[in-house]
Amino acid sequence: MSSISEEQFAKFADRVRRKECSRTHMLKLEKIAKQEIRKGSEGAKDLLEAIYTTAVPKLEKEYAFIGFCPGADFNNRQDEFWVQEGICRFDFIDSERQWARFDRIAVGDTIILKKRLKMGETMELFNYGEVIRKKDSDITGKPYLLVDWHETDKYLIVPALGSNSTVDSRKLPMVEKAMGGHAFWDWLTSGRRVPNKWNAHLV
Repeated sequence: MSSISEEQFAKFADRVRRKECSRTHMLKLEKIAKQEIRKGSEGAKDLLEAIYTTAVPKLEKEYAFIGFCPGADFNNRQDEFWVQEGICRFDFIDSERQWARFDRIAVGDTIILKKRLKMGETMELFNYGEVIRKKDSDITGKPYLLVDWHETDKYLIVPALGSNSTVDSRKLPMVEKAMGGHAFWDWLTSGRRVPNKWNAHLV
């Protein structure tokens, strides 16, 4: 796939929009599209737009547990701004490893805002939302997410799931195993949608 014609890009974009691609395939196509966009490909732009607006298959969605306090300082919390604006962005993170994890979050994934409590054992959950679109910043070129945020009436303490980094995505089987019989699943459906310009069509 080192050389893809504009016609092939159009076919791939159509397959993505018809939900015929796996999560793994979509991630590979996204990487290729970004490389070809830098070479001026219009077809690659359309393919990337398709990927940025199409949810991954439901059984392949992931749960992204994300910290929201730069420097682990709760006074610097970003979540209130994110929830009100319907976004999730990571401009305050310098780690390439963390950026790579953030960039792998896909449309259809669920973001869960977390604060680590006891290293390797527990974390506290705040709000959650589903990614409804990805975009690239016109200023930094870095990706950010448009999110259908839901606020909850109470915070929840749950097993850490090995989530010790700022961004930690987990597949459904791992979350189900850790949260089986836990109040987590009730909490994850208890929130109130926070209206914003990105989720107006869902309200």
